[in-house]
Amino acid sequence: DSKKNNTFSADFEDLVANSDYELEGWYNVAVEGGRRWQGKTFNNTTTGKTDKYIQATSYGGTGEKFECWFATPAFEVDQVKDKKVSFDCAVYNYATASANSKLEVYFLEKDGDNLKQTLLNVGTLPQNAEGYSDAKTLTGDLTSIGDKVGFIGFKFVGSETASGTYQIDNLYVGVEPGEGPGPGPDPVGD
Repeated sequence: DSKKNNTFSADFEDLVANSDYELEGWYNVAVEGGRRWQGKTFNNTTTGKTDKYIQATSYGGTGEKFECWFATPAFEVDQVKDKKVSFDCAVYNYATASANSKLEVYFLEKDGDNLKQTLLNVGTLPQNAEGYSDAKTLTGDLTSIGDKVGFIGFKFVGSETASGTYQIDNLYVGVEPGEGPGPGPDPVGD
């Protein structure tokens, strides 16, 4: 992408519920199994507001394996003010998800016609034995990436029998949560 944006965020407020999430310049790709990241809403009776987020799941799908990616626009790591990515994450049905499906976060770099994948340590994903976990803010450090140009990619894998669901919201790259464009921070985390 020749129009690199070096700080960006997404709060997913523009989503259409139960539809594949589309945002100009971002990527939502089904590699296997035909499932992509979808927009979802939750009417929070405690706060009275509607939460919007994207999620990946293999629940209700048919097929032996599912793999889908959600990726940010391209950016230059050495040009970002805050060399990290942060996002809120929740999981549904963790017992199944942890055994048979997973969410991983990568720095993706073009290498000819291929993408070089560098796994980012974003901390421990939320865990809950049954039902939905509370949202947790996760952060990945980009300082070791150096001066490369690339993307942040969220990779979900699962199977027909692995019906775990991962949700992400309030995604920030290059800025602290609450700075610049996008959502203000919610009080989540450890």
